[in-house]
Amino acid sequence: MSKQRGFTLIEIMVALSILAIAMVAIYKSVAGYVNNAGYLEQRTFAQWATVNIAEELRLSNPWPELGKSDGELEAFAGHDWFWRVVVLKNEVKWMRTIEVSVFVDEEADSAVGQLTFYVVKP
Repeated sequence: MSKQRGFTLIEIMVALSILAIAMVAIYKSVAGYVNNAGYLEQRTFAQWATVNIAEELRLSNPWPELGKSDGELEAFAGHDWFWRVVVLKNEVKWMRTIEVSVFVDEEADSAVGQLTFYVVKP
């Protein structure tokens, strides 16, 4: 009588369940990387928009008035951005603090990109 060698049904089921668990873990990991890549792309574009707005402000008005202003940056990197500029008084009379924030939409509470810089009176 010859003995047949091979895997039993239980061994195959255990191997398939281990493989299925590993595949789910790999899928979740890849999905996390894809979501993170989209978030980082959005943050990068928002930061570029923030720097562009700050440079436009710096070049057009070397000594801006105190207060807030908002606006929209249309079709930058395939997206419309909403910005807010706050010009604050500084402890030093000949210096002002400028905070630039960029938002994904008008009603957003938190900024996607932010930049704070200082200007001195010319």
